[in-house]
Amino acid sequence: MRLILAQGLRREECSFDIDNTRPDVSLHDDATCFALLFGHAWQTERVEWLTAFQLASEFTRTGSIDTSVIDGVFTAVLIDWVNARCRIVTDSTRMFYLFMRQSNEKIELAERLTDLVDGETELNQQAMTELLYLGYMMGEHTLLQDVIRLPAACEMSIDERLNVRWNSYMNFKRTGNTVTEAEIHELLEHNILAGLRLSANPLLSLTAGLDSRSILSVAHSKHPGITYYTHGSQRSRDVHTARRIAKFLHLRHVVMTP
Repeated sequence: MRLILAQGLRREECSFDIDNTRPDVSLHDDATCFALLFGHAWQTERVEWLTAFQLASEFTRTGSIDTSVIDGVFTAVLIDWVNARCRIVTDSTRMFYLFMRQSNEKIELAERLTDLVDGETELNQQAMTELLYLGYMMGEHTLLQDVIRLPAACEMSIDERLNVRWNSYMNFKRTGNTVTEAEIHELLEHNILAGLRLSANPLLSLTAGLDSRSILSVAHSKHPGITYYTHGSQRSRDVHTARRIAKFLHLRHVVMTP
């Protein structure tokens, strides 16, 4: 998957290489609007899965996307050819994300980092150092000097001159100058329960890690009948810890061995 947005945002000068037969891709493209939905978006008010056509219709009509009524895991790219404007809504979970490289004349977006590699690409020395000493890279940069990974939970606005503005659509509520413990818990609970509503029979991972146990603390109190699974060898720390937790809380638990 690769998209090239040319300066001016004119349909005849932009190009797209997208496999719209994939189950995680929905595509709409006509003379007035282009819309790519990469992933799965759930409309909470109408209680339905969204398509690229529906996002395109809303964007053409209002010039934006109301992310407050959309859950799920997805990245959406929308271009209004008539008004020469583009919006990109990025996945808050980083499951469906794109890489971006920008120059004065174009913005390139791709699902794979290798799709943005060419003869002029330079390596990012800072990223290489972080990967060597920390085992991961900080921030949104990649191993390529001029390529970033789109940040999570952001709405990007791009005009015809390819000026980019960023706005996060997921912010902590604040009391004074600090985020309180209650506000963090409220946000965590809201997003976990919203995710559970996406499936009639959710299946959650349970490991020795803090992430899965934090999700368990919310999910179990609201949906005690959920099935949990752990992937690993019988002697692994994840399986050992998960079994103890499952026994203590009387969870429906499945161990998947390689």
